[in-house]
Amino acid sequence: MDSGKRGILYLSESVSKFNFQQPGKINEEMISSKVSGNSNGFSFNQATDFLISFYKNTVDIKELSNVGFVSPIADNAMLFYRYKFIGTFREGNNWINKIQVISRRKYDQVFNGYIYIIDDSWRIHSTDLAITNNSIIEGIDTLHIKQQFIPVHQDKWMLASQRYDYTGGLLGFKFMGTYTGVFNNYNIEPNFPPRFFTNRVMKVNADANKKDSTYWAGVRPMLLTPDERRDYVKKDSIKLVRNSDKYRDSIDRKENKFKPLKALFLGYNHQNTREKEHWGISGPLFNINYNTVEGWVYNPKITYRKTLKDSTSLVTQLIPRYGFENKKLTANANLTYRYDPKRNAYAGIRGGTSYADFNTNYDAIPALFNTISTLFDKNNILKLYKKDFVNISSGRELSNGLYLSGSLEYANRTPLLNTSFRTIKNFPDKEFTANNPYPTYGNDYAFVTNKALTLGLTLNITFAQSYIERPDFKIRQGSVYPKLQLDYRKGIKGLLNSAIDYDYAGARVYDTNKRLGMIGTFKYSVAAGKFLNRDKMYYMDFKHFAGSNIVVYTQFTDGFMLLSPYEFSTGKEFLEGHFEHNFGGLFLSKIPLFKQLKLQEVAGVNYLTSDVIKNYTEVYIGVQRFGLRLNFVKAFNYDNVSASKENQSTTGFRISAGF
Repeated sequence: MDSGKRGILYLSESVSKFNFQQPGKINEEMISSKVSGNSNGFSFNQATDFLISFYKNTVDIKELSNVGFVSPIADNAMLFYRYKFIGTFREGNNWINKIQVISRRKYDQVFNGYIYIIDDSWRIHSTDLAITNNSIIEGIDTLHIKQQFIPVHQDKWMLASQRYDYTGGLLGFKFMGTYTGVFNNYNIEPNFPPRFFTNRVMKVNADANKKDSTYWAGVRPMLLTPDERRDYVKKDSIKLVRNSDKYRDSIDRKENKFKPLKALFLGYNHQNTREKEHWGISGPLFNINYNTVEGWVYNPKITYRKTLKDSTSLVTQLIPRYGFENKKLTANANLTYRYDPKRNAYAGIRGGTSYADFNTNYDAIPALFNTISTLFDKNNILKLYKKDFVNISSGRELSNGLYLSGSLEYANRTPLLNTSFRTIKNFPDKEFTANNPYPTYGNDYAFVTNKALTLGLTLNITFAQSYIERPDFKIRQGSVYPKLQLDYRKGIKGLLNSAIDYDYAGARVYDTNKRLGMIGTFKYSVAAGKFLNRDKMYYMDFKHFAGSNIVVYTQFTDGFMLLSPYEFSTGKEFLEGHFEHNFGGLFLSKIPLFKQLKLQEVAGVNYLTSDVIKNYTEVYIGVQRFGLRLNFVKAFNYDNVSASKENQSTTGFRISAGF
């Protein structure tokens, strides 16, 4: 609920049968589910949300922090905690010691509060521990964790209940919440049948939301609070009103009212709740940019979305484009049908005319940054060509962890010349570069007009992917193993007068979130590829890399910070690697003044070698907070062919936002 006591934002209950076997095998079945105000809804509660064990040296709460929190009874706990004996009380035949847990340093990743230990056996009896925003946590300000253990069989003590109490705030809005789990009916010696545990860690039964109030009154382990009882009554009443056509129409009229200032920044959106339809146009302020090919450009997006039965959907988008200097009006459109949410299946078609980036794999140079660079620094980084095309694409999960997507595109590709040469002020010592991916001046065509028929296939493999099966869709939870991506692309010669003829195969191994306890998280990506046949290719058919030569860069998992986005694309073979570690404040939290900023340290290495550039390496260190990052980068073996053939070192600062 919010701190102004205006009511509960979200309330749900669920009952599950939870099966567990070491080491870490899980099979959970949600038997019943209740969501306030949504009789057809299914809860997102999971028993695994309560699998926090203080018996482990570090407690990982990935939703809050990139690093783990030191347990009060960890092997090295004395380095992080002081303890104060408060007293002893008797419970049955056991004496329970109450011990206060006190952090040695204010900004460590630790808990504060009380832990209760059973005398002689040294088991945990209960806990009352808290994490505050003195630690580097995101999303909330405080989290209280209260646990209670009970003996269930032959003096085996198991978790009986666990409760999270949290508070937080965002943009002046304060909230608080409670999340409670109760465990009972333990079977300490279960006899699991063969293949009982699979990659499906949880299943939500289709009839879980069909239980009546009598059922809930009998199964609920604790009484509802007065606020919770009122919330169920209130939201059930509101639901009847909100489901009426009169209410929906009134809300639509209010939301569809045109507001000039909002439309300028965010665009205009129109909804028809009854028909589950929505359309909108993006705001003009962020869709106007400048480049030397078209001059000032207006490039809005008009989107229509309709939700169909069984959670399928249809989305279409029209993207017109007008260049005020070259006086060209073009447009392209796309239509996507998502027909099987459980398998993330879709089919789509796109077509029309687009002004495409030569670096076809990545939008490494956003239009806004190119506008600023061109007008204020006479540095027209972005290079474009015209593409009249039709593209058919589809994707579907073949089996758990195996996802295949592909596309077939036919395009007529035309070179473009610079037509506009504007800057905010004069730069007598600088010239605009040609609209050419190679580092040249003048105004020459980059290639000859050609037709291209291209087939692309991508197979993504997540080994032993765990997932949650819900009646309406599937939630993929990743894997402890690295992921593998296989790519194949073919230029088909002759058919429909296609001029290209090549075959490309590539592979990538990556992991974007390898948690390493107290020392943070690690991510990496290693990729290699080769053109098996390169009889006829144009520059846009090459293998491109996520390079950037502007101060504000895009955070790609497999990106470079100082590498030109065009100059070092290859038509042969390559090997690249990206390695980054986030220390989560491990060092800066120990330094006065810096520790109050709660900055996270990052360090990484990017590597690339190919026939165009040999052993290019970037080493960087940086700090980040709330997704904003500042990096200092040093590059080695940068063969800058536009300036000299000699290897040179390059340094620079890069800023990014990874929201």
